[in-house]
Amino acid sequence: MYFLKQKLEVFRKFKVWTAELENQKGRKVEFLRSDNEREYTSSEFKEYLASEDIKHQLTITRPPEQNRVAGT
Repeated sequence: MYFLKQKLEVFRKFKVWTAELENQKGRKVEFLRSDNEREYTSSEFKEYLASEDIKHQLTITRPPEQNRVAGT
């Protein structure tokens, strides 16, 4: 868990998180699911995701049910 003072920190913390996760698990992050907020859709963030071959899945604003993963 990372605490952020500003939304501007999201990109930097995401890079830290992915590096830590990949180091611990020995696997690359393949997908990022986020809302359409600017901190996730900046050109810098998009370029980073493309360079790391991370697929970005954007959720819709409403309904909130789409933000959960359900299995059958």
